[in-house]
Amino acid sequence: MFSRKVFLVFYVLMIQALSTADENTSTNSCMTETSTDVKTSTFTTDVKTSTYTTDVKTSTYTTDVKTSTYLTSTTPMTTTEMNSNYSVDLEGNETEEQVSFDYRGMDTGYIDLSLDIGESYESSVIPYCEASDKVTVTIDIAIRQLINLDEPEQILVLSAWMRWGWFDCNLVWNVTDYNGTNKIILPIESVWMPDISLYESVAEEFFGLLDYRAILHNDGTVKYTFPTKLETFCQLDVSRFPFDSQICTLTFGSWVYNGFEIDVTSLVGKVDLSQTKENAEWSITKGEIVRHEVIYGCCPEPYPDVTVYVYMKRKPTGYVINIIIPSMLVTSIAILGFILPVDSGEKIGLQLTVMLTISVFQMLVAEKLPPSADVEPLISTFLKFTLVLSGGSTLMQVLVLNVYYKGHKKMPKSVKYYVLQPLSVVTLVPIPGMKNHICKSKPDTQLVRLFHGMTGRKSPSDDITMEPNDPDLWMYLSVILDRLGFGLFVLVLISGTAHIFVRMNTE
Repeated sequence: MFSRKVFLVFYVLMIQALSTADENTSTNSCMTETSTDVKTSTFTTDVKTSTYTTDVKTSTYTTDVKTSTYLTSTTPMTTTEMNSNYSVDLEGNETEEQVSFDYRGMDTGYIDLSLDIGESYESSVIPYCEASDKVTVTIDIAIRQLINLDEPEQILVLSAWMRWGWFDCNLVWNVTDYNGTNKIILPIESVWMPDISLYESVAEEFFGLLDYRAILHNDGTVKYTFPTKLETFCQLDVSRFPFDSQICTLTFGSWVYNGFEIDVTSLVGKVDLSQTKENAEWSITKGEIVRHEVIYGCCPEPYPDVTVYVYMKRKPTGYVINIIIPSMLVTSIAILGFILPVDSGEKIGLQLTVMLTISVFQMLVAEKLPPSADVEPLISTFLKFTLVLSGGSTLMQVLVLNVYYKGHKKMPKSVKYYVLQPLSVVTLVPIPGMKNHICKSKPDTQLVRLFHGMTGRKSPSDDITMEPNDPDLWMYLSVILDRLGFGLFVLVLISGTAHIFVRMNTE
């Protein structure tokens, strides 16, 4: 009995010793805490390092993995969290072995291509290729907006999109060597660019020329499109202002290289106007691109250029409403000076007011046009014509007033019979009491009474055929001059205006 009890105690102590040894071994090797109620199972995911190897450099991407253990009452579960903005679902002990990157910026082919271009390419030297002896540059333009046409300074300002293209044999690569990369976008400073200049430019710089990026294709084609503001000299022909049309030229070409080194041409041969915004004063009707080849006096080599012809037409509505119609109305008011009675004292004042108003219109037109002695706008000719006509009518009114107030002087017989009598027939002003062998009409009784009333004398009612005295004759002559001036003014105004506007529409 005693030996059996001793054996049992020894057996229990041995089991406890073995259990303690197992727990210590498990703790030192796995570093996990064990609960008495729940069994813990740890799943560790093996993360592999993905290595991308190219012909030039080897880039290694390593993802950090965190292992989290979830304790439940039944079955433990382990998930994996990765630092690369994407998640991987794991089932059991299976893990994803490789992660693919779709973003082009992480493509090693794109990165390695940019590094190779930066290390081995020289952007300051013109690319000379064995297949061709010169570089062909295509120049096209899309006009976005006509910003301003300064007519006195003859400067045209355009907002445009330049579209250039050329072939660079040093930028040809095999797409298979760079993971299928067939094009790359780089700053324009990284590649060679032709020295294209705008010959008629009045700006200090070519706006936007070095501020944008070029598209490089694997076949060596380089495309460079950039927005810019063009300020160029444009010689204007304002002879038909404001019904004129203008043609402005923009000449693009290489400044240093001659035609044996760089050739320029156009792909489409016309200006793109599909996105052009409307201007308040001008409308661009069409645009053409023509290639020229010029030999200058300095050099025997030809220098090709691409000339852009911009056709513009002025919108004349504002000028017709604000200048032409008011000037014609003011000029027509000058006619009233011949109808206005002499006693009103406003005949000369009215004519002078008309002359001053026409001078103001002439100054407004002069401010809009370039100071040129070669070509004079027809509207300026019209304003000068009306100004001279108003000046002539002013002189006529001075003559009328001078004749009207000569009542104290005796009228010479030569004036009475060779001036007064023939003009009375022409102007249909009958003079009572004078024998008229040309016109046998009766004297105008009302007109006779009118002039007798103006002189303060009453005409005899029983004999109105008596010859008037000298003051009456001078007043009759003033009336005749007024009618004569009125007829001449209207005739000259209508014929001169018609002639000027016919020239304006035909030239």
